[in-house]
Amino acid sequence: MTAVLCANLYQATRLARKAADKPQKTLPVSNHLLIRTHEGRVQVVPFAWEEREKKSQTCPAVIDVDFATCVPARAFTDWLYATQNPKAKHGEDRIELWYNPPIVKGERHRLYIRAGQSVVMFYCMDAAEFPAA
Repeated sequence: MTAVLCANLYQATRLARKAADKPQKTLPVSNHLLIRTHEGRVQVVPFAWEEREKKSQTCPAVIDVDFATCVPARAFTDWLYATQNPKAKHGEDRIELWYNPPIVKGERHRLYIRAGQSVVMFYCMDAAEFPAA
């Protein structure tokens, strides 16, 4: 499980999404963000052919187990915005993420996020499908 401040993750996701190349209809991964954890940080990497490392964003986190997955960019960003909105009844400062890799071949990757008492699940793509830099 990974714990991170919602405002930090939203800001990183929003900036990475702005820096991404325009989605190409032929590449489903172009509408995704690569979310990975490493050394106490969550890194959000946009789909970009050039200067990807300059366009990626990071935020500090408390990480139990490292993971990497490709989450749908728009749905993920919109959910984070709604969650960190102070006017929302369910607004939370801290969120928890945990990744559920597929056990059976053909099963989909899942990223779960808990904000307070609400839990959401995003179907994700394998991080290996994200183009190498």
